[in-house]
Amino acid sequence: MKKQFYLLSFLLSVFAFYSCKTANKLYNKGDYDGAVELAVKKLNKKPNDAEVQSLLQDAYRYAVNEKENAISGLSQSNNELKWDTIYNEYAALQKLYTAINRSPEARAVVNAADYSSYLGTYAEKAADVRLERGVRLMDNNDRNSFKNAFYEFQAAHKFRPTNDIKNKMDEAYDAAVIRVVILPSDQIGYGNNYGYNAGYRHVNYQMQNF
Repeated sequence: MKKQFYLLSFLLSVFAFYSCKTANKLYNKGDYDGAVELAVKKLNKKPNDAEVQSLLQDAYRYAVNEKENAISGLSQSNNELKWDTIYNEYAALQKLYTAINRSPEARAVVNAADYSSYLGTYAEKAADVRLERGVRLMDNNDRNSFKNAFYEFQAAHKFRPTNDIKNKMDEAYDAAVIRVVILPSDQIGYGNNYGYNAGYRHVNYQMQNF
């Protein structure tokens, strides 16, 4: 029984040692998000580990600075899709907040910021831009534009999952997959044995792979 206890203690010590080393390695490589997540797991097992506490504080601070600097730069950009990237940066920050907030041991060391309100704001901005791009593409009235419009509406739906946007996705998809061309019969040489063709129309269904 004692042997099993000592073996278990040894294995836990080895695991804790390598977890700490791995978190340090990620931190030194500049992967601050990964370092934060591993440090949180480590603190859950050893809440009084001063080295890991310090690592968590530093990694979180660098992660926040890195992402907030990126957001600041993106805000000055003229790229109309910048809102997508800004949203993703805030989503990464919110992920760190969630990881820390779920751990009483980590929460006692780091006062992580809640970015949920920013996610809502930038999801709306990203959805608006994607919708506008999709509508402009639909106005081109060609299959390739309909196809690209579908992807724009799909992206908008991820940010704002409403029925209105879903309907636009369906509209773009249907337009890209099936094109119906109605031509006057005299333009295609269509006639009949009775000698009249006025008013007849030819319907040509072009089935395309999306």
